[in-house]
Amino acid sequence: MAIPALNPLLNRPPLLGLDGIPGAELDTVADPFPVTHGGRLYLLAEVQGRRPASGPFKKIGVFRVADGLDRVEWLGEACPEDDGLCSFPFVLRDGDRYLLVPEVFVPMQGGGPAILQTLQIWTTRVDDFPFGWTKHHEGVLPGCAAPSDKVLIKDDATFWLFCSDNAMQRLLAYTTEDLRRFRPHPANPIATAPGPWRLGGGPFRIDGEVALPLQHRHDGSGYGGGVTALRLLARDAERVQASLDPGPLLAAERGRDWMSHGAHHVALVRHAGRVIAATDGSDGRHWRSTVVDAGGVPSLRPLA
Repeated sequence: MAIPALNPLLNRPPLLGLDGIPGAELDTVADPFPVTHGGRLYLLAEVQGRRPASGPFKKIGVFRVADGLDRVEWLGEACPEDDGLCSFPFVLRDGDRYLLVPEVFVPMQGGGPAILQTLQIWTTRVDDFPFGWTKHHEGVLPGCAAPSDKVLIKDDATFWLFCSDNAMQRLLAYTTEDLRRFRPHPANPIATAPGPWRLGGGPFRIDGEVALPLQHRHDGSGYGGGVTALRLLARDAERVQASLDPGPLLAAERGRDWMSHGAHHVALVRHAGRVIAATDGSDGRHWRSTVVDAGGVPSLRPLA
């Protein structure tokens, strides 16, 4: 099988390792989403581990990346007041605000050990980014028992929400104007198991076509073995026409220790005249993340 397009770019050790947060013992830095803002490059990512003073945590961390892509600075938690376990922090700029749509597990009402996956949408003013987040909406999605990874695409006044349904292992689409009332698309589900169905990063363009990255098993690997493009060839109020590429963009690679057992995320941004790709990888025990200049892969470009 051909070498995935992004794999040759990952020759350096991962930029976001397990020592990136002072006073914390990390085992995961995953799902990195790059954002260019005010001439600087930021990453929002899942950080999971343990703090000696307060115990286990799983939150959205904010990092600032040097333009040389060789240094990273920990800035803090994006939403320190949230009460859930957070990951997959998809971010979209919408005019004078930013939208954050994380994967969230929150405690069930009444207490106890049970937790519930919910849809949350947070907003912050452009002037306050990367902090200042407030909750715009929390609720359920019609027909989706366990909303997992979620991304937004905006067409004029309409948002398209694509969501992984963990309960039934399928990819669903919704539309909304106010980010509170969501209409299930009549073409649901867009993708289902046993093939790739779970989102693995943010929307991008491949060969000029809008696409979603999907996680799948690659070469017999388990969870998070690769990322493949699902091209959205057509979408309107009545139909969604999608086509899955035959091979992955990114895949676990035995010869690279830090991503020998997993690679499940691709997110792109244009920063300082370059196309930057954020990815992650697993050595079988821990997940780490990195950013690379992806200009050498001309078929891949950010959505905006």
